[in-house]
Amino acid sequence: MRQKTRLPGSTIALRQIWVAGALCIPVGFLTVSAILFWLWRKYDDGHSWWGLVDWIIHSLELGVIGGLGLAAIVMSVLNRIHFRLGYHRCIYCGRALKGIDKPCSCLKIAELLRANASEASKKVA
Repeated sequence: MRQKTRLPGSTIALRQIWVAGALCIPVGFLTVSAILFWLWRKYDDGHSWWGLVDWIIHSLELGVIGGLGLAAIVMSVLNRIHFRLGYHRCIYCGRALKGIDKPCSCLKIAELLRANASEASKKVA
């Protein structure tokens, strides 16, 4: 029997974010489409075929926007939770990172940031 290997935290976090996004897109799409259908049935007096075609086109557009919006919200909240739990770590020292735009405070990262700043100032001058 094969021995179970523990996956790195960043791999677990990435998989959780992908699954959450994949589940939120159809849930958001169906929720927005159901709300729009309910509103259409409640407030539209004349139910013509052209009105139905127009409603389907608009509900597809708004449903996709709703699904993507829900996925973006859930994935960003989940990403913050992952940083808070320490799933993302520095590749040089192994410390938990505090955020996506907050670099580690280890010496190697400080050297890289200084070298990058000096290269950028050379290109400008």
